[in-house]
Parts: sequence; structure tokens; C-alpha cells
Amino acid sequence: MTKPVQTAALNYFLSKNAAEWGANVHVNGASIALFPPEIELHELVASDSTGIFLSAASVHILPHGFWQHHDKWIIKRLDITQISGSIPAAWSSKLSGGEAASGVPFSCEIRQIGIEGLDLSIEEERGSMGIEIPTAEIDSFMLGPAHFSAALRHAQLRLHPQELSGAWSSPMEFDSLHARVGIDEAKSFLEVQTQSNWGAIQGAFQRGETESAMDLDWNWTPKTWPLDTSVTWVELLKSRAPEHRLIAQFRGNENDEIAGQVEIGDWTIPAKWDSGKWSAGPFLLRPLASEWDVVWSQISCPRYIKESSVWQAEIEGEDDEIALKCSPLGKATQIEKSIGLQWRPHEDLNDLHLTLEGLTFSENSETSWGRPWRVESDFLWDTEQGRSSFLLSDGKGSLLQGKAEAEWDSMGWSHTTQCSIEQLHSDLATREWDLFAQLSARGNATWEGNGMQIVELRDITLLENSVPRSFERFDLVQKQTDSEWEVTWESDLINGFARGNSQASDQWRLHPWTWPQPESPRSSASARGTTVSPRLEFATTVVRFNPIGLMADLPFTLGNMSTIQGLWDSQSIALQADLASLTYGGLKAQNLQLTWDIDGMDHAEVSCAIEQAILNKKPIGSSIGIRAVQSTAWSGQADWEQGAERAPGALSFE
Repeated sequence: MTKPVQTAALNYFLSKNAAEWGANVHVNGASIALFPPEIELHELVASDSTGIFLSAASVHILPHGFWQHHDKWIIKRLDITQISGSIPAAWSSKLSGGEAASGVPFSCEIRQIGIEGLDLSIEEERGSMGIEIPTAEIDSFMLGPAHFSAALRHAQLRLHPQELSGAWSSPMEFDSLHARVGIDEAKSFLEVQTQSNWGAIQGAFQRGETESAMDLDWNWTPKTWPLDTSVTWVELLKSRAPEHRLIAQFRGNENDEIAGQVEIGDWTIPAKWDSGKWSAGPFLLRPLASEWDVVWSQISCPRYIKESSVWQAEIEGEDDEIALKCSPLGKATQIEKSIGLQWRPHEDLNDLHLTLEGLTFSENSETSWGRPWRVESDFLWDTEQGRSSFLLSDGKGSLLQGKAEAEWDSMGWSHTTQCSIEQLHSDLATREWDLFAQLSARGNATWEGNGMQIVELRDITLLENSVPRSFERFDLVQKQTDSEWEVTWESDLINGFARGNSQASDQWRLHPWTWPQPESPRSSASARGTTVSPRLEFATTVVRFNPIGLMADLPFTLGNMSTIQGLWDSQSIALQADLASLTYGGLKAQNLQLTWDIDGMDHAEVSCAIEQAILNKKPIGSSIGIRAVQSTAWSGQADWEQGAERAPGALSFE
């Protein structure tokens, strides 16, 4: 039989069998030997109605005897080289749904398979995932209408990310990959052992008619994980997370109930699955390594979280809903705390419900801000916009509720917020107050940070011991241009501004992703390439102090129209205060002027002038002047007039 005839016969045979799978298989060349049986195929191509999706440069087949034995195809060895193409989405859905195993119209046994140069992409709805296998050896490959088994050894595997793979940004690489898999009607098993850029992985899964088991041993290496470090949390995880060993063990029964636990570092996480519901926990959230204790001590996070170093968490899931419950272990404070999250991911819309119990905004438990608050909020968002509603209450009359909307695109984002302050309440016996107001906020910004934010308070009513102390409005505007920012505030209580640059902001707060902070302020390059030094300037005028002191529970009072201003440029500080009066307890200072200057050489000067000082309603001095200088130590002098005769007095100090 000539080679063209052999090629035609093989094409007929391949197409007839492949048609049952909805495909067509064609070879450009073939040769067949009978004694001993051997088949060579060249330029094999597989296609369907959409076109060619798979090709192989050559296929070498060594059949066993005359191919079939008891209705089973038996092949001693199969070698395939230079396989490329893609598996269509329709086929990948069949494979993932298990349709392929039950739809194979024949039984086949291949005792050895050699693969060299496989490069495939699997098409899915989210995009395509690339699979690359430079070399692989497969033993005891068996496939039939109701069973499948194979043993993979000495394989190299690379999985390339999909178009929408999120933080997965570079290939997953698996070296020295060994695996055994078996599936039939009664039982199934999978065993895997490999070295990879995720770390060393060893696992086994077995399922019988009444029992199942899964074991996983993973020595993870975060620094080599194929994740995108331009994402903040990924960079933090890869740079800070220590290498650890993760051990997981799960067992199941005939009722499809699965239970077990995961151990990693000091964490032990029990988990179970039953009738579509799964849960993990309760387990303790504690640092995985000692270096995380140092990090934890440096984070400027809310006291709500930081007061308790160990939290207990529990996660539950059912269908398309995931719920998280978290509470501190032990009682670091007398306030009961808990965090609750419910996430309902949908194809076009995500729904998140958040509940916080025991949130406080002040250490003074006698004020409204110091009592435990309950925060409840719903978030709905898709790829371009989101909206939320929120409710804050302290259980003793204080109540805030509102809603917010936001939009975003590749250029930036914008938002609007409406909030009703239905009541803020203080329980202090001598300074009881209630606040009612309408708050609105709006703004927009680019992803680089440039933009404007506006906050407005209207319809304001302040009650002190049930007596109205109303003020009309409060407006706050924040602007950002490159590294420069400015905040202004205006009301009939207080006016002022603060301006500076982002370099100054970085020195006065600790961002949780940039620890440790530099020991001293440094200049840095701006977006335009010029050197920018930290700078901060502010000025404020207190028009009416009483409502401010009432709500802030301040222990002193200032006279109306008092001003305070300052300047800091990383090398020097200058502060100046011009106070109409300052009262603390029984002491009152009238027309107080204070200046304080510090330069970069640890040189400081302080001067203070007071027109009159009164103690318990009795004048004790007037025309008081104080001047002090510090270089290596403080020195200075003070002078004043006292009594009705205004007798002069003075002293010096070092």
C-alpha cells in the first residue's frame, strides 16, 4: 500500500471517529508498517466549524499487536511533538463539566506517552489561558466511556495568565511535576508533587463510594509568587509575608459532608462543607511571624483594630453568598466589638454588607464619640459605578444616616454623598448637647490624585442643655494639584486654611504600606522632575469658640476672634497666636500674644505678651512679657506690673 493510500485511509478513519466529537482530523502525510506495527503521522490538524484549533508536527504510534484486544485499543507508546493551538470555549466547558469522560465512544490504553513542545491556549469567557509543556512523560494512560487514569512524570508545565486574571501577572511555573489521576464510576484519586514558583507542593485526593480524603502540604514562598507587585496589597504581601508551611487535611463521608483543618504558622483553621454550605473557623488572627509584630506596632490604624492584637474570625458561604464574622479574643476594653461582612458576587453587580459593632471615635467614654457605635452599610458596585447606604448609631439617641454614589473610569473618579445628622448626643451632666444638621459632600479626582473635594453642613441646630446655640453653616474645600494641596474652611464659628505638599503630609502621618518612616524629613522629586521640600502652612480664626469647645469637650476657652497661624518647612517651625483671651480653670489671660520659632540648628526662641492675668476674678498682673531662648539650654527673662500701683517686677532664668 503506497503512502498516499495510507494517508487517505487514515484520514477516513480519523475523521469518522472524530465526527462523534463534532470535529474533523486530517494529516498531510502518513506511513504504516505492519511487522512490527508502527504508524507515523505528519502535520496532524484538528478543526471544527470555526476552523483549525489544534495541530501537531508529528505523531509516532507503536500499537500493541493488531491494535484491539477485547474491544480496547492498546498502544505501547505514543510520541507527539510540536503541539500548538487552542481549545475552543465550547470544548473547555464540556471538559470542565465532565462531559468528555462519559462521551468517549471507545476504550483506549496507552502504556507510554512522550510529549515535546506543547503550547496550547484554553478559551474561556474571561479570556484565554496559555498552557506550555516543554517536555512530559505519561505512563499507563487509560480512557474509556466511564473511566480515565494516567501517571505524569518528569514534566515541566507553565500556565500563562488570562486577559482578566487580576493580580496573576506572570506564568506559573511547575518543574519536576509528578502526578497520578484516576476516575471511574466508583472512585477517583489525584496525587501531585512538584516544585514551582508558588513553592514546593505535595497533595493527594481520594474519593470512594462512602469516604473521601484530601491532604495538602505546601511550603509557600511569597517572594516568587507570580503576582503583580504594582498592586499595593500584593507588593506588601510579597515583601513582608514570610515563608511558611501550609498543611491541610480534610475528610468526607457518604452524605457529602466534608470536615478538616488548615494549619499555617500559628494559625489553625477548622473548615467544613455540608449540603452546599461551607464554613471556616473559628480561628485566631494573629501575626504569622515575629517581624509582623514590629509592623503591627508601627501601623497608624484605628484603635478599633489595634486595641486587640488577636482576633477570632469565622467565614461561611452558601451558593453566591460569603459571610465573615470577626471579634477580638479576650477583652482588651469593656466594649464589645465585632465585624461582619456579607458579600454576594454577581455577574454584573457586587453586593457587600458591612456591620461594625463597638466602634469608638474618642477615648472619652462620657462623650457621644467615646461611646460604642454601630455602623451598618450596603455597597453595590460594578465596573464603572457604585452606590452605598450607611447608618451610624450609638444606641443612646445619636443617629447618622445617608447615601453615596460614585463613578470611575480610566481617567479618574467622582462622588456625591448626602448625610442626615439626625442627632449627635453628649451625656456629660454639666455640658449636655445635641446636634442636628444636613451634610453633603461631592468631589472628583484623577487617579494621580489631582482634584477637588467639597463638604457642606447646612440646617445646623446645636442645643446646649436644651437651649439652642445655632450656627448657620460650615464649608470645607480641599484641592490637590500635583504635589500641592490646600484645605480651606469657612463658617460663622471658625475660618482658615492649611496648605502644603504631599512631602509634608508623608512626614506627619504613617502610611501603612510605607513603614518604616524616614528618621528625618527628606526632599523628593515632584511629578515635574523638580526637587520639592516638605512645607506646611496654616492659619485659622476662631470667630465663636463656645460651640467648638462644647462639642470637642475642651478644658479651656478662647475669646472670640482669636487667631493662630504657623509655618513648617522641614528646617524650621514658626508659630504665632493672637488670642483675645485664654481661660483655664480659674486663670484667665487677656490679649495674649505668643510666638515660637525653631530653626534647623536646634535654636529656639519663645516670646509671650499678656495684657492682664486674672486668677479667680482677681487681677494678679498686667503688661506681662516673657522671652526665652534655647541653644544648648534654655535661658530668658520675664517682667510684669502688679497691684493697683502697677509696681514693676522682673526675673531671669537659665
